[in-house]
Parts: sequence; structure tokens; C-alpha cells
Amino acid sequence: MIYVLIFMTGLVMGRITLFSLDKFWNCSVKILNKFPLLELSSAVIYLGIFYLFGINLAAIFYSLLFSSLLVITLTDLKYYLIPNSIVFGLLILGLAFHLTTRPFNFLNAALSFILAGVFFLILQIFSGGGMGGGDIKLISILGLWFGFPGIALIIFISALIGSVIGIILIMMKFKNRKQGLPFGPFIVFATLIVFLVGDQIWALYLKAF
Repeated sequence: MIYVLIFMTGLVMGRITLFSLDKFWNCSVKILNKFPLLELSSAVIYLGIFYLFGINLAAIFYSLLFSSLLVITLTDLKYYLIPNSIVFGLLILGLAFHLTTRPFNFLNAALSFILAGVFFLILQIFSGGGMGGGDIKLISILGLWFGFPGIALIIFISALIGSVIGIILIMMKFKNRKQGLPFGPFIVFATLIVFLVGDQIWALYLKAF
């Protein structure tokens, strides 16, 4: 019964998120009702996270994180836009998560926040604008959430996935070398991988070297 309630909560939160984006968060796009599967996807996310973590505060924070990342994925795919309001919300959530749920390693979180953003800023400069400002803000916030080595894995995996997909699209002539790809979805997918198996990946890396 409890998981039915969690599933319904995910549906409601998906709808609330869309409504808030449209009415209160001053987004420049109208996305309400344009993504009918978002509510269902949000419900599945909530159900999966609570199943993995149990009924606790950490599961609540992670559910809010990934439901927000789901919206970022959809807006970036459709509009090449990562709303500042969501990024700022994730900043506040990330701070609250560390302060209330697990020990807060200020140095690790701060350095991960700064260095991840600086790294993506350098990529933006050398790519001639191929990396968007929203991507820089998002990777910085995820640095706060996951710290090191999590953020290093997110950067590596997102770059790897983005490169492979970009090459495939160019080879299939869906894109040319001058056309950009929204990078936010790659960051989100990499974040999901690190969230699920990041510790195992890092352990394998350390064992190999």
C-alpha cells in the first residue's frame, strides 16, 4: 500500500513541477501539458528510489533531485534550455541534503562545485560556445550534490556518451559537425549511472590502477 501512495505522490509531484515552471518560476517556455509522460516518469522515479533506499529523508531528496533532472532533460531536448529556477532550486536542495541527511564535507563539496564549473567553462571557451551556460551551472550543482569522485565520473561518462552519440548522428547524417547537441540529457544520464553504480565504477577504476 505504501508504494501505491509513493507512486501517486510521484504523479502529483510531476504535475506540480510542470505547473510551477509554467506559472511561478518565470520560465520563458510554456511546457505545461506538453510532456504528458512526465508525470508517469516522475512516479516511476519516486517508486524506484524509495524501493532502493527505503522510506527516509535521503530518498525524498534524491526523488526531488531526479524529478528536477527529468524536467531539465525534457526542456533541454526540446528548447535547448536549462531553466535557472530549477538549477537554483537544486542548489538549495543540495545544501539542505548535506546539512540534514549526511555529514557535510565542506571542502569536498565546495571544490567539486567550483572545479566542475570551471572545467565546463573552459570547455565552453575552447568549443566556441558549444557548451551552454546552463550546462556549466548544472554540472556545478551536481558537484555539490555528489562531490568527488562522483562528479569526476559524471563528467567523464557524460562526455563519453555525448561523443559516441554525436559521432553516430554525424555518421548517419542526422547532424553535421557544426550543429550542437543539447548536453544536459547526457549529464543527467551520467548522473543516473553514478547514482546507481558509481561506487562500483570507482572501485573498479582504483583496482585497475
